Amino acid sequence: MGKGSSSKFGVAAGGLARLGRAVAGVTTAALLVGLVGGLIVGENALAARAAELRALNFRQADVQILWPADREDRTRVAVWMSRSIRENLLTVARSAVDANPLDAAGLERVANELRRTGWFMTGPVARREPGGRVIISGGWRAPVAVVRWQERDHLVSAGGERLQLSYPIGTAMSAGLRAIVGASEPPPEGYGDEWTGGDVDAAIALLAYLQQDREVYAQVTAIDVSRYVPGNRRHLIVQTREGRRVLWGSPPPSVTGTEFKPGEPSATTKMNNLRVVLFNPEVRKRLGVVSAGAMDLSPLIDLTNPVAPMIDRSANAIGI
Repeated sequence: MGKGSSSKFGVAAGGLARLGRAVAGVTTAALLVGLVGGLIVGENALAARAAELRALNFRQADVQILWPADREDRTRVAVWMSRSIRENLLTVARSAVDANPLDAAGLERVANELRRTGWFMTGPVARREPGGRVIISGGWRAPVAVVRWQERDHLVSAGGERLQLSYPIGTAMSAGLRAIVGASEPPPEGYGDEWTGGDVDAAIALLAYLQQDREVYAQVTAIDVSRYVPGNRRHLIVQTREGRRVLWGSPPPSVTGTEFKPGEPSATTKMNNLRVVLFNPEVRKRLGVVSAGAMDLSPLIDLTNPVAPMIDRSANAIGI
């Protein structure tokens, strides 16, 4: 379940952790509200499992879960770990372990049940204190984006693992989460399992890279990966709030392991050119306004041109 020590790209686990910390910066109070709104699917699954466990008639133990800390204030619970998520995880935990201090098997059982929810990156480990309280600790997966698949937006972590929440299409943006669209593979069967295909990992890495410029990141709504796997092109498309489609091209160095991409500018140059596309008044005037719902018909702005950004109008490419 989940990732091992490295990804299919050869990115070290430490690098993925750094990507997670970068993208996790989008988690604000808005994310908390959005996560509550997306609880329906995951909440139902947790509630159903808790009901099954209660049927085993355990004497309910006193359970404490050590929640993930907020990045800015370590005395507070991370904002993305909403009250509803905590309550549901506690319900599962309390239903899985007996208050009997001799129930050693219960500690393993509760750890396994929580592991299946997908929220834990490492562990969890359950231990019983002398007074009988069961303490559960582990490393947590933070949500960083959603992957769109068949009318739902599925929450994923920095490592591309599926988490136990999903949303109606388009609602996650209000929670500060960007969408990954056009994935080549369906959601993994188990929570905590990695989304296969490589394109989701590449999109998460690009989102982390774009977040280095907050003004740019604020304009991004999605990463289109539909050109990533077919033909081994490895091309990513940035979608913006104004309905523009910007061909970023190859993933950033954190995915490829190298900055050199034959025929493409550096990631730094592409970021600078993306700023021109988004904020230069003359360029914006030339590009015009994208009609509502017409993103797929808008010209593709190509950042992979080594000289300057280009507008690709099917057969013609026009320098901007």
